[in-house]
Amino acid sequence: MHRKVTSNLKPSRIGVRALLSGKYFLKNTMASIETIGHLEDMSELKGYNLSNEENGFEFYENQNYVRPGFTFKEFITETEYEETDLTQNAKDRLLMRVLIVPDESASEYEKYLTHVDPASLSSPSFTQFTKYCNSRRLESCSQFETTTHGFTAKADLSKENYIFFSVPYEKGFSAYVNGKETTINKVDYGFMAILAPAGESTIEFKYTPSLYKEGRLFSLAGVIMLIALTIINHITKSSTRREKVEE
Repeated sequence: MHRKVTSNLKPSRIGVRALLSGKYFLKNTMASIETIGHLEDMSELKGYNLSNEENGFEFYENQNYVRPGFTFKEFITETEYEETDLTQNAKDRLLMRVLIVPDESASEYEKYLTHVDPASLSSPSFTQFTKYCNSRRLESCSQFETTTHGFTAKADLSKENYIFFSVPYEKGFSAYVNGKETTINKVDYGFMAILAPAGESTIEFKYTPSLYKEGRLFSLAGVIMLIALTIINHITKSSTRREKVEE
């Protein structure tokens, strides 16, 4: 019996693949269809072109790839997205058109983005989806690099706007734009976005594990207690030896 834990997206979910900045799809040409990375029919994986074959794998490159760190022009709230009367595949493709924000934050995002009427949304064709990706690519970060403590990026925006990063939202993250700490917003149900000014910006995200500071304090307290116990033990032994000598 085979056991596995995976997040294996359906081939048709090209929207979330683009949102996550997935550049490649690897097809296993040797294993059965139940195996991860094996597809008998590639027709639903639209926009991916075969770029290489090696060691039993085919490498398909996403033509709608967008580098991590990009902006949107429009948004809708979580409730509006959930209640939109569209198919799952249509909603999937809309992920590259609109930013999804918490209901209570709508007024804040209206300062920078257009609030789309959910009733006006229709099922995007593949051509429309490609246009969404191209639009996101127009104002995406020119550079994105991971570091030992997070990641850095560089942007050049035509106007002040939110930059979306498909990195899971965690309280341990802190963000800095041009050296100044800024607020991290939770968007698209669990990813991060920060507000950046018009013009060139250097962005840095730093991650500190949960309870890291508390752990350091407890470790320091433990070391202090150990030193104190060692000193007390030494004093006690010295006192005992003096008493024996006096007797």
